[in-house]
Amino acid sequence: MQKQRVKKPYNKPTRRGTSSKKALQVEKKNQEKEQRIDALRIELESNCPDAKIFIRKRITDPNSDAFTTDNTRIEELERQGFVKRINHGFVVIIDWDLEIPVLLVLFNDVPQDQAVFLCKYFRDMHVHSNPITKNGSQLNGTMYATGHRRAYSAEFTAGVYDVKSSTQRSSAKREQFACILTEKQKRVERIYRNRFIKMSPKIYQTMVKVAEKSKVPSFGQLELNTNTDPFASNVTWTINDFFNCLHVDKDANPYAYGIWMTTYNDELVSDTTEEIGCERGYFYLPEYRVFVDFGNNIVEIIWRGREDQHCTTPSKRKPKYQRIGTSIQISQVLADALKKYYNSDPSTRKPYKGLTATLQRYVNKK
Repeated sequence: MQKQRVKKPYNKPTRRGTSSKKALQVEKKNQEKEQRIDALRIELESNCPDAKIFIRKRITDPNSDAFTTDNTRIEELERQGFVKRINHGFVVIIDWDLEIPVLLVLFNDVPQDQAVFLCKYFRDMHVHSNPITKNGSQLNGTMYATGHRRAYSAEFTAGVYDVKSSTQRSSAKREQFACILTEKQKRVERIYRNRFIKMSPKIYQTMVKVAEKSKVPSFGQLELNTNTDPFASNVTWTINDFFNCLHVDKDANPYAYGIWMTTYNDELVSDTTEEIGCERGYFYLPEYRVFVDFGNNIVEIIWRGREDQHCTTPSKRKPKYQRIGTSIQISQVLADALKKYYNSDPSTRKPYKGLTATLQRYVNKK
């Protein structure tokens, strides 16, 4: 009798081992990432051995509790361990996914004589400068700027910032203003350049490359085509309890650099142990859940102004105290204006209004 063949059921091949293989691949990628971040950590520590380095994942959820500008809420999130306060030393925040530094903060490293000089320079400059009124993120306080900007009138391409009408009308004040720019502004530029280099030579080069490509004059150069050492096109400074909303900057440079100082009766506060002259007024990056608490310190910050949301929160200064917040950058609208300038016919292009033309125009107005 012939045996009946039993048809074996068809079993679909299992993908046994696939999940474990993927897990191994993920583990390998994470190990490689950790190795790259460790290499970056070593590179940063070689420049600044005292640096404290933290790895953060960027928050992408717009509904996160981190997105606030309220001081009380930020401090509450700190107590919960969700937000980190930075108030001393040298701190670097690295983005886990991008594997790059996104924030560098350095306390009390600017030489005393340089900080005193900067305080006096900004005090003298704001006597002649018009407040910036076209800053969409500003909610309080006063902002000034010096250096170069796109022209507001149709007859020019770009030029240096105009000054107050009271300075324009007075020959003595015009001379004072010209003296500040010609004798002091180059030193200001050197201070910012050297401090930027000290904090991060690599990040400093990103600004230099943008300046070279866009051919913008640095804020220490007062005429066009005299820039032998490209750098930031302008410097801004804020006073009078300045604060703003969360925003990103419209700059050409990927990283911005700034210095914050506190004064009493227009003199630098150098004793960090005395009473806090300006309470709160934090520099806050919600996407990385960190904020800088300035106190009475001289604080330097490098951050990705055009990439990461940031703000200065409300502050309250005591009588005769002032916190000066400064930053350097390359204006994108200036870079765009100069691109058109260099690409246009030299015989028909609109002129650039440097310091000499600016001062002469004030004289001709009389």
